[in-house]
This record gives sequence, structure tokens and C-alpha cells, in this order.
Amino acid sequence: MPEVQNEFDLQDVKVDLVDPAKAKKDDLTYEFPYWSNKEHRHLIVTAVTPTGQKRIMSIMDRDGTNPDMQLILSQYTEEDIDKNTEDSLKRRNENIKRQMERREAQAARAKQEQLFGAKLEAFEIEEIKNSKNSEFKRLIRKSKSPMEVAAYCTLLLNEERALDPLVRAKNEALEMLDIKQSRNPLKKKIHSAETVTEVMLYATLILQKEIDNAKKKK
Repeated sequence: MPEVQNEFDLQDVKVDLVDPAKAKKDDLTYEFPYWSNKEHRHLIVTAVTPTGQKRIMSIMDRDGTNPDMQLILSQYTEEDIDKNTEDSLKRRNENIKRQMERREAQAARAKQEQLFGAKLEAFEIEEIKNSKNSEFKRLIRKSKSPMEVAAYCTLLLNEERALDPLVRAKNEALEMLDIKQSRNPLKKKIHSAETVTEVMLYATLILQKEIDNAKKKK
């Protein structure tokens, strides 16, 4: 819920301060006066010239001697001004609420677009596109966040690659203790191998080399 404001912020409003000595009271009419700060007798009012020009004016009357305040109070009761103030606050808070709702809607739309884009990218991956695993593909489509999409993609890809004989052969070879601990550059050949036979060949060569090294140490 947006925060409701109970006082006016005049920072963005252009206000002309009334000089009681120079104001031509007979030439102006006043519309919709409301309190900026009733306790300090600070009033905001729309002043209208005979030509129809309108200006927002700020009138201070802390000591009760400002003739402009007296003129306005001769046209409007304090109850009228209180009602105007209440109506202004209500409109202001409604505007703030609408702005917040608009921002939230924009953020939600951006989030949905990001999620939709993540799903499109996921199904552009060949292994996912061609996968027969309908359950994981369904979970990707039903995901509610890009992070969830990424998680299901990772699980599906791991499963697909585990079923690939070449991937399985590489994983098994690289998990062998002697090969895992070996610094033999042929390990790179295992990673880049294009067939299971190549994997087995390089793994055998590495193991044989490790055995020969162990014998020399003895």
C-alpha cells in the first residue's frame, strides 16, 4: 500500500508570496483556499485577476493582521477551508496511489517479459528442444521466475548428458582417482574427445603413464 500523506509538500509548486502592502485586493478574486499549515495560519489559495490569469499564492497570517487573510476569511469560513484542505489531501493521496499502482503494474509487466524471455532462450538450447523428458520441459514452462527456469534447465541438461554415452565415458574416466590426480596433459584430450573410443584410448595412456611413474619411484 502506498504511504498516505497528511500534509502538503510545496517543493514542486510555484508559489508567489503575497506582500500585504502591494497586493491589490480589489483586483483579485480567490478560489479554493486550503491550509498548508493551519497551526501557523499558512494558507494556499488560487488568485484570479480580472483578465482570468490564475496564480497560486501563499498567505501567512501568524498574528492575525494580514489583510489578505481577512479578505479570504470574509468570503470563506474556516469550515470551508478545512473542507477544501481535506478534499485536496484526498485527491493528492489518490494520485499518489494511482502512481504507485502504475509503477507496480509496469514492474510486474517487466518481470513477466523477463520470465518469458528466459523460457524462450531455454527452449532454443538444442538438448532441451530435442529432449524427450516431457516432465522437465513442463516444469520449465510452468516456472515462475528466471531462476526457476535456470534450475530446471540445469537438471534437464545434466540428465540428458548423463544419458549420452560419450559424456558418461568422459565423466567416468575423469573420475578415476589416478586420472583425477594426474597432471598429464592428455586429460585435455579426454575433454575434447569426439568418440568413446578416443576417451578410452587417452584414459589408458594416462593410466599406463601413471603406472610407469610409480614403478620408477620404487
